[in-house]
Amino acid sequence: MFFFDAQRYNIGRCSITLSEKLQSDAGNLPAVLMRMQGNQGDLFKSLTQHMRDIFPSVKNLSVSSPNNSDALEILVWPLVEQRHKELATPLDESGTGLSQVLSILTVAMTMERAVIVIDEISSFLHPAAAKALVRILESHYPQHQYIISTHSSEVISACTPATVHLVTKTDFTSSIVPLDVASITDLRALTGELGVSMTDVFAADRVIWVEGPTEEAAFPYIFEQMRDDNSAEQREKSPQFTAVVATGDFTSKRTRHELVFDIYSRLSGATAALAGAATFAFDAEELTPQQMVGLKKRANHRLLFLPRRMFECYLVHPGAIATVINGSLEDDPVSIGDVEACLKAKGGSPKYKSAKAWNGDWYDEAWLKSVDAAMLLTDMFDQLSGVRLAYNKRIHSFAIIKEILASSPGFADELIRFVKDLVTLSRR
Repeated sequence: MFFFDAQRYNIGRCSITLSEKLQSDAGNLPAVLMRMQGNQGDLFKSLTQHMRDIFPSVKNLSVSSPNNSDALEILVWPLVEQRHKELATPLDESGTGLSQVLSILTVAMTMERAVIVIDEISSFLHPAAAKALVRILESHYPQHQYIISTHSSEVISACTPATVHLVTKTDFTSSIVPLDVASITDLRALTGELGVSMTDVFAADRVIWVEGPTEEAAFPYIFEQMRDDNSAEQREKSPQFTAVVATGDFTSKRTRHELVFDIYSRLSGATAALAGAATFAFDAEELTPQQMVGLKKRANHRLLFLPRRMFECYLVHPGAIATVINGSLEDDPVSIGDVEACLKAKGGSPKYKSAKAWNGDWYDEAWLKSVDAAMLLTDMFDQLSGVRLAYNKRIHSFAIIKEILASSPGFADELIRFVKDLVTLSRR
């Protein structure tokens, strides 16, 4: 277990002895980062990008030995380029927030599984920085268990927690009450205790409204993993991806679509005076080209449709599917050949709405564009696991896309371009 609180640690310098794991007091942070910088350059690069997203003033990091001494020092750079050392600031002179966040991220990135407790995260971070940190932890490093205490509405708005508990105090007695985040009554109780309004909790600087919780988790991860490596992009912050309540509200014949889009646009800028207009990303599903054109017009052309029927159409990758299934099964592993045989047997079934396009090739674009891949994956998980593992869209879809990006990123080129186009649209 790692515990972080608002206490200031003296972690900007340490002896030159290199370490793999961070000590409980983070005293060897420079040594851990020096080792990461030398042996795991890509991981150190990702850490630096996370720091940029959380702190606009941080453009780069480095670890060095000042004046050829036997000590190590972490330097914070205001520019991406590291040419003039006098422009950099030692970490121990850069404020508690940077040190704390760097330690938290280092633990999350170097440990396989851990319980990470963060006490009063907003006591050492600006609200925007706290929001960015929890989003990164949740989307990039979900293998850990995070226990976060806070009085901040911003932190709550940035999380999709498994459980929420409200701690109240009466006289000398504290009570812990579990809350149902799906209940408006409980949410009002929570926001009332914090002294904020509902819009304070759910507003954000820049919002992209997406189809559902799967896209809400996967799109920011795709963007961060495939972010363009140039100085202009490195200075930009990632927007917040948030699932709409019901996409049917936008397509129902009984709905005033302009009003629905306007409601979401107002929600997006409810408490952020400088917020950009709301941006939307939806599945094509059964919509005709004419219907999509009409919806884009009602959304003031701030709406993009996935080129394929749904997000899961980008997950039909036998290797990634086998890896994710085997990660949840203790015995009798599934082979790539098993997945391919299952696809071959099921791909042409009318049940999956793409029988006419099926030619026996699950990589065929015409078939991938129209198949009901969510239903297909549900049935494949049941068959391949012997009904031991039910397909969970949010958990398994996210796990499959992570595996694809790690092993075969070219397979997801179209999806990556879509997410980047969506972020570009949100910044206009």
